[in-house]
Amino acid sequence: MKPFFALLIGILLSFFSIAQSDSASFHFNLGKEYKKAGLFPLASREFQKSIVFNEKYAPAYYENGLVQLEMHQLNNARTNFKKAYELDPSNADNIEKLMQLSYDYRQFSFARQLSLQCKNCKESKKIMAMCDFQTENYAMAIKELTPLTDQYPDDANLLYMVARSYLELEDYKMALLNYKKVIQMSGAKNSWMYELGLICYNAEDFPNAIKYFELAASNGYNSKTSDFIENIGYAYLFGGQFEKGEQILLELIQKTPGGTNIIRDLSNISFKQKRYDKSLLYCQQLLELDGKDAKALYQAGLCFLRMGQKDKGENMCNKAIEMDSSLMSLRSKKFDFGQ
Repeated sequence: MKPFFALLIGILLSFFSIAQSDSASFHFNLGKEYKKAGLFPLASREFQKSIVFNEKYAPAYYENGLVQLEMHQLNNARTNFKKAYELDPSNADNIEKLMQLSYDYRQFSFARQLSLQCKNCKESKKIMAMCDFQTENYAMAIKELTPLTDQYPDDANLLYMVARSYLELEDYKMALLNYKKVIQMSGAKNSWMYELGLICYNAEDFPNAIKYFELAASNGYNSKTSDFIENIGYAYLFGGQFEKGEQILLELIQKTPGGTNIIRDLSNISFKQKRYDKSLLYCQQLLELDGKDAKALYQAGLCFLRMGQKDKGENMCNKAIEMDSSLMSLRSKKFDFGQ
């Protein structure tokens, strides 16, 4: 009897397997019909039923991923594409979808791996190059991205990655060249304009720094942050618009009381620009905040020296040196502190 029962069980399991397979195919085909009609929620439900009957049915995972993309359920789509890839790593269409989503979810190593596996995929070279940029392989990114900027002339993001890669590699000439190009493109971001302003600022090209800071602000960059206000304020100071920069920085100090660094900078810059009365005014403000501020006292002494009040100036400098002996070295420089 045992052989008979074993045979019977085998036959029943065979029929059950066939039934499962038929059910999986039935729901899969029904899902495709719903998909064709644009009924994506119903299609997704049928693909999920198909997977219940056959958990290794790769096409059902792939098709479910497609309709979930249509419904903007990106995380679910990525999960289904990944499962389809595990079951069938030869489906190039699935690889391309998974490659893009993996990049979007910042899984750069996996996205790059997929781009190498699917070299004939339309976006594979682009994804590979962007992954190299995102993983800070800047030299390789420049090599891969540069020809792509001709292939995708309207993709501002690619040219920005080239510009930023040059910046990270401290090739400021090429960075400047590419930043100037990319901010003129449709889709250019205001943060890129601000970055270009910072490049000009660090190169002491203050008129252009002002130009790009203002351009960023006019395109919606947050100009209310302390960093932005401070940078554009200093750019005005050094760029020949002292009063405008001074006003901006004084307003910033009102918002952030105790900004002694900015006051000291205003004093030093005023001194360098031979505005000795103004420099002295800021020295006095520093001394009001801290009567033992030897540097401020020394700077005030220099102001009096330059204004022709030699005795008063030298006395103040000598007193500052008594307070802070490290200022003694400045005496040998003939009172050049602040220059």
